[in-house]
Amino acid sequence: MNTSRKFKIGIANSYYYPDVVGGAEVVVKILAETYRKLGHEVFVITSGKEDRVDDVNGIKVYRVKNRNLYWGKESKKHNSIEKIFWHWININNPLVKRKVGEIVEKEKPDIVHTHNLNELTFGVLETFSRSGAKLIHTLHDYSFMCLNTMMFKDMKNCEKICPGCLLYASLKKKFTGYVDYLVGVSRFIVERHRKHGFFTNREFSVIYNPVTFRIPDTIERNHKDLIFGFIGRLHPSKGIEILLKTFDTIKKPLLVAGDPYTESYGTYLKSISKSGNIKFLGWVQAEEFYKLVDVIILPSLWHDPSPTVIHEANAYGVPVLASNRGGLPELVHKGVNGFIFNPLEPDSLAELVNSLDRNTIDELSMKSIELSKKFLPEKVALQYIEIMLTKL
Repeated sequence: MNTSRKFKIGIANSYYYPDVVGGAEVVVKILAETYRKLGHEVFVITSGKEDRVDDVNGIKVYRVKNRNLYWGKESKKHNSIEKIFWHWININNPLVKRKVGEIVEKEKPDIVHTHNLNELTFGVLETFSRSGAKLIHTLHDYSFMCLNTMMFKDMKNCEKICPGCLLYASLKKKFTGYVDYLVGVSRFIVERHRKHGFFTNREFSVIYNPVTFRIPDTIERNHKDLIFGFIGRLHPSKGIEILLKTFDTIKKPLLVAGDPYTESYGTYLKSISKSGNIKFLGWVQAEEFYKLVDVIILPSLWHDPSPTVIHEANAYGVPVLASNRGGLPELVHKGVNGFIFNPLEPDSLAELVNSLDRNTIDELSMKSIELSKKFLPEKVALQYIEIMLTKL
């Protein structure tokens, strides 16, 4: 690969640091800074409460006022009727497209790399394409097909696009034709979109998310018994209730890090965790949490496309027990960096946890660290650069 050729790369995502709402924002920041480290010129277009230009670690960041009923990060303050109109406007917001077009005209990028667009407007794909730039789009969620971006409702994964999302999805679909090359953060998310008629005629690659912090040189754990952990948002879709009920029965030590999505849900979770072996830590720095546990568990019920927590845990020598949902089976390999289980089989997780011992986990720990090195930021960014060099 000829890495001497340099590009001017524009990156577009709904939010950018310090406005972080999920893993996509973390990944986008890593890619922007790694592209720059590799010698490419980079700028970012994202949403904001007002039009302004920032410098974030040497990256020029254009924050574009949403020009809608409200800024998406403040959606909790608004009722369902307002949200319906907000989503309708954001399919193809001409005011945002005009502002983005001015930025692109000024910057003249060779490549535009788009990510989540729910907060900007899906119509910017047309704007970028008409500017003459080549366009790569990375799928992180299901926002083209689903208003809540998860395709998960009433504790079930949506096998079809539901009636409430169908019209919105059909209007968004036309903008996928402006994408020159598609990337999925898992094969699962690409195939799910193509199953519903999105990006069916686009060549694609799978590029998994990067490790989001430095792999430590040494790892020390001073406890004898295996300690299990969960880290993330405490939400029903994460399978947290299954996890707590399992550990309430098997009496193994479990540390739970993260904030509940509502205060009442947090109270409910504690009410079903009657055993003293389960401890709720609240929000904890991920780097500190991984030093406390030997194994983490991801009992997701929804089809999580590609959680970065797997690579993070592996980087700290922590193997993962993950449900057979979404892209998780692509990232957790039996006997290498963890094991897969079915969260809907009541005894599946309990049997797996009870089968583990210190020798098994120590062996998996070393393999996990080695596997995580495949997802170092520069290695991931170079996969995108190869696409820019050979596919566009």
